[in-house]
Amino acid sequence: MQYYAELAKLVNDPFDVTFQYPVYKHTGNSYQSIDIKYINPALSLQFASVGLEVAGAILFRKAVKGVGALHSDIVWDPETKTWFSCCVALNWNLNNTRSLMSWYHTEVPGIQSPQRMAPNSVQSFILSGMHYGQLGNSFVKNDPKYTLLDELDLSVPTLLRTDIPHMVENLDSQPRWCLSVRLKGNPNFDDCLLRLKQFS
Repeated sequence: MQYYAELAKLVNDPFDVTFQYPVYKHTGNSYQSIDIKYINPALSLQFASVGLEVAGAILFRKAVKGVGALHSDIVWDPETKTWFSCCVALNWNLNNTRSLMSWYHTEVPGIQSPQRMAPNSVQSFILSGMHYGQLGNSFVKNDPKYTLLDELDLSVPTLLRTDIPHMVENLDSQPRWCLSVRLKGNPNFDDCLLRLKQFS
């Protein structure tokens, strides 16, 4: 199984010129939804050319040497008022930091993360996660219940599986900034790869 595909011909800067980075008072890990009006129009055109459309975008900041929990992604559906598994993301490394994204297999059941935002939020795109073992669990490397499947040091725009347990470790001496774009209709990895292969 393929877990990622690098798409170096996608627009390198995913943001519109009006976007401004948030300022955080703390040094820990953070993520927040970004209004899709800030997505670079040239990127939206690339997606439209292959029948894809942005549903939402998440800006992640990973602290210096920070390690994220092992999780798979879920998204809130305001129409059915349920969470659903989010199959893929397209991620951009925004400040050329070194980080390691790792995918794992486990039979350990998932535990839903506490919501970062209430489902009745005015935001149109709400991301959460299923954690494995316990909430916030990042200690899986030497645990026999977790089997490493693949790893990636993200450097160019990349299509990623997000419905399989994964985690990110910042290997750099500065915070890692990453934009993660999600697609309307929740297409699966193989469908997206077929559509986007011209940008590899």
